[in-house]
Amino acid sequence: MRTLAFTCVALSLLGGLVLFTMQPACNAFELPSRECLAAGMTASSPVEGEDACQACLQTRCCDRVGECQRAEGCAQAMGATHACVLDGGRPRADEPLCLPLLLGVPAADAAVDTYACLRTDCRAECGLPTCGFREEVPLFQNAACDRCVESTCCEPVVACAEDRRCKAALACITTRCPAEIAGVLSGAASAAARAIEREACEAAVAPDGVGPSPCIARCLDLFAPSSPSATADDRAARCTAARALACGAGSECGAQCSTFFTAPAASSSPDGG
Repeated sequence: MRTLAFTCVALSLLGGLVLFTMQPACNAFELPSRECLAAGMTASSPVEGEDACQACLQTRCCDRVGECQRAEGCAQAMGATHACVLDGGRPRADEPLCLPLLLGVPAADAAVDTYACLRTDCRAECGLPTCGFREEVPLFQNAACDRCVESTCCEPVVACAEDRRCKAALACITTRCPAEIAGVLSGAASAAARAIEREACEAAVAPDGVGPSPCIARCLDLFAPSSPSATADDRAARCTAARALACGAGSECGAQCSTFFTAPAASSSPDGG
């Protein structure tokens, strides 16, 4: 009888130990206790009934979304900021003007962290630009101008920067021809920019009196020539550069790209001659 009682006690203790050791394993598979719903945090238009931006936030930024929903005013600040960025039409250029909306709520840290996750992990789904200037892209005039060009002409400019000849021609133009590139980006030289593109990419003859300024023409001729002796790579680089300039002419970045300094005398002769 004593042996039977001992066996029963041992089995009870063993059963309790098994349950105790199983408990953490079960908890490890439980869902997070905080809700991960990004309702009210986005301003994107749902496609076929599904908001891709909201779905991305809930999938990739779950912890931050949960914290933001629990914090007073955070979700509203997120929604207002996203709407502000998209309404501008140039997300990268207008984003700095909209980010202060994140700071106007008590839970500013949570709002900033959540929006940072949106920018990093949900750019395409939330309508933000996925193309970005890298260090090899020459600076356009100033920070505001550079950001505006990046927002409107990122793809053609990056394509130019990836070609050594085109990159050299573009760097020559942006550094040696500041007044001329400012005129292009303001739209004042849009007809000339389009003529350059047609001539470089379609072998079309530009109308009399319409063409690049002497400084821009010299930069193109130095690094991406179109002479009869030019190689196929030279002509391709000139076309790519011309497309970047043509895009810039339609960017409406004139206000941001106004020249702040008088163009140096050397700008009229890129090669110093």
